[in-house]
Amino acid sequence: MKTRILLFVPLLSILLVGCCGEIKAGEQNVNVSPLYDLGIETAGVKTFSDVINIDSFLGDYIPDNSVYRVYRDISELGGGTLSIGLLNTIQQAHREFASACAHLLYKKQGDIIYGGETGNQYCFSYIREMRSSTESFCRPTGEYTSYAVFQKDRLVIEFRYYSDRLDSSNLDEAIVKVSEAFK
Repeated sequence: MKTRILLFVPLLSILLVGCCGEIKAGEQNVNVSPLYDLGIETAGVKTFSDVINIDSFLGDYIPDNSVYRVYRDISELGGGTLSIGLLNTIQQAHREFASACAHLLYKKQGDIIYGGETGNQYCFSYIREMRSSTESFCRPTGEYTSYAVFQKDRLVIEFRYYSDRLDSSNLDEAIVKVSEAFK
């Protein structure tokens, strides 16, 4: 009897760990047009202030030097974070874009929507519901997350949204605000 219990506990642990991943909760209907259709030319660009309007909502987050990446909390747009990277070449930006889509978006090809081509492309995830820890038997938490990544020439723009409501991703609004911030 003790042997059966000793075998059951590790087996249960393995099963719980295996199914503690996030739950596909629904599709995102994302209007990528404002950013996808925007013509951003980064040839000769050395700093973010060369491509981003200082008077935009990103203005306070633009460093004066040639920093590689800018992060911004976008909680006023529904809760989440924004990251913009300025890379040295379009090829580097493409590699970072591909890596961000593969790693941030769960490495599941069917759970990612892709569009565009190298230099002007995007990917976004389905909305996912988080799970609690194995101690709580991996129950759904009622917290949702979604991601979108864009490559615009040498720029890689990443949106991450977190919410306690399935229908509250304001990704469309964030895409419009970010597209308006570019020169």
